[in-house]
Amino acid sequence: ANLSTEHLPLFFIALSFWLLSENAPASRIRLWSACFLAGALPWAKLQAGPIGLALLGWAGWQVWRQPGRAARLRFRDLAEIVVAAALPALLLAGMVAAAGLVDAAWRRFILQNFVYVGKGNSATLAEAVRAMWHNAEFDGRLPLFLYTTGAGLLLAMGFLAWRRVRPSPLLAAGALVSLAAFTAVFTPRRD
Repeated sequence: ANLSTEHLPLFFIALSFWLLSENAPASRIRLWSACFLAGALPWAKLQAGPIGLALLGWAGWQVWRQPGRAARLRFRDLAEIVVAAALPALLLAGMVAAAGLVDAAWRRFILQNFVYVGKGNSATLAEAVRAMWHNAEFDGRLPLFLYTTGAGLLLAMGFLAWRRVRPSPLLAAGALVSLAAFTAVFTPRRD
């Protein structure tokens, strides 16, 4: 587990989410940094791409909803987000090309990841979820984690509804990133 391929993407996700959540008065450096990290996600692990897109969508929403900004400035800021997100791909492509490894990188990273995603598509989503759950039951920690997390979320939602407390806007952002994570996990339909 200490050599897991998920550690770097999880770090990028957490750092990007933190940078975006702390972006109350819009800070361009924080926004650019968050978008750079979100753009680097697919290169850390290709299956983290949907999460990176969700984070970039959140960043774009933050830029678009800034009060009192002219449309011209909003479009400029959106363009800056796109450039910040594309920068990791451009830097990596330049390094790969300079090292003469374009063919190897294409076959070993891009094509191999699409083969991985495509191999499991014969199973239905329900079959894939059952197989994933069956594998997780051997360990026992994942179901325990899911049950306790689910119970905590239900209790928190019940408490907020009972107290008539308006949820934080970060709840919607967290839900969007979580939905993207579920999509990234279930799309390959592999246990």
